[in-house]
Amino acid sequence: MTKKFLFVIVAAMMCASLSAQIPAEVKAVLKQCEQKMDNPAGMEMDLKLRTSVLMFKINGTMKVYSKGDKEFTKLTMSAMGENMDEESGFDGVQEWKFKPGRKATKKHPVVADSLIITKAAKKSKSDFSIEFDMGEDYKKATMKEKDGLYVITFTEPKKKDDDTPKKMVVKIAKNTMMFHSLETKISIMSVRLTATHYKVGVSDDVFKLDPKKYPNAVVVRK
Repeated sequence: MTKKFLFVIVAAMMCASLSAQIPAEVKAVLKQCEQKMDNPAGMEMDLKLRTSVLMFKINGTMKVYSKGDKEFTKLTMSAMGENMDEESGFDGVQEWKFKPGRKATKKHPVVADSLIITKAAKKSKSDFSIEFDMGEDYKKATMKEKDGLYVITFTEPKKKDDDTPKKMVVKIAKNTMMFHSLETKISIMSVRLTATHYKVGVSDDVFKLDPKKYPNAVVVRK
């Protein structure tokens, strides 16, 4: 799934407001949400991640820091006893992703920690990064109010491919105009992200890559 976490998330949603095919009332709500979340001082957001693939359910958490075009994300989750934690960042010049390794088992050999560093003009799309340029990707959007939320549903992808979900539902809190949640389905995987906490103000140090934080990682530069 996938970037520009609008702050992270909403920056992507804001692209929807650029499309003339998106209703004016949807554009207005998305714009207000953008103004609230795209804070010059930076934004810290905690999210609860729930995914399901067929009969398997995997839950986890995400902590996202965003400031301008910079982003740092911590993903914590596990499935069937296997650690699926991940850290990724973009400082405006380079992008990096850290994945912890695993100990050797009877079925699997040992896997070392890895740190992949890539020079990039912008952050690329990746799993659990919720950035969809919905105004570009979808033909229709409808909105209703329910339980104190604006519920915006995007449908009819312009491209028929596996990368664009057939439907995406974004919810925004009416009283605060802050991002509430996002639900979608990617192939056979259902995904729901729900915001649980916000904090304004992020130090620039958060977005600096420090390889010393990952002393045992195999470093790959691209």
